Amino acid sequence: FLAGPEMVSRFETAKDERTAQNASWLSAILMAAMSLFPTLLGLAALAMKDQIPGLAENGSNAMMAVTGQFAPSFVADSNLLCMSTMVMNDLYMSLGGRKQLTEKQIVLYTRLCNIAAAVVAMVISMAGVPIVTMNTFAFGIRCAGPFAAYGLGLAVPRATRNSGIISLIAGTAGFCFWQWYTGGNMSNGFGILPVVFGCAVSVVVFFVVNAIEWGRGVKPAPSA
Repeated sequence: FLAGPEMVSRFETAKDERTAQNASWLSAILMAAMSLFPTLLGLAALAMKDQIPGLAENGSNAMMAVTGQFAPSFVADSNLLCMSTMVMNDLYMSLGGRKQLTEKQIVLYTRLCNIAAAVVAMVISMAGVPIVTMNTFAFGIRCAGPFAAYGLGLAVPRATRNSGIISLIAGTAGFCFWQWYTGGNMSNGFGILPVVFGCAVSVVVFFVVNAIEWGRGVKPAPSA
């Protein structure tokens, strides 16, 4: 499910069912291949540790150190551009903002999103939050929140629109609560990882909301 958003985006933009199936399989394969990159970057950091300034003794910032030292600048720029484009296109403009902005204003606000993201990143780095912790937390939310909405929303024929939206919010809240409650230590939470707890919450809420809305006669969400 870590690859869920990528596969769903390809599904939604496919021209027919066969193309959607092929795109989903290809996306899953490519995501699996991409999982090798952190390992390769770690090995690169180990091999080049004497030439990488600011590399932590325990290698906790290996990925960022290697990327910053050897990767071209457009790597970071493209990631920022993806973030700001999603904020503008998928959030603001999809909620009616398209009618209120000119093309010039859209470009301006997209650049301002980049600046805002850079400022947030600077604050996080100055607070001394470990990058591994932040990355794990972000991917945990990404997995736990949409777990039921992506997995069950496509499998349950009569699923309602609200069941997906509310389960996404509940799964995210459940993950954040369990992360806070356990402090990231499984021994404090009966051996249950925050991401597992969040996924369980999203599944329960998904079926509860569906049961309530089915009883009220709410129509199923439109077919994908």
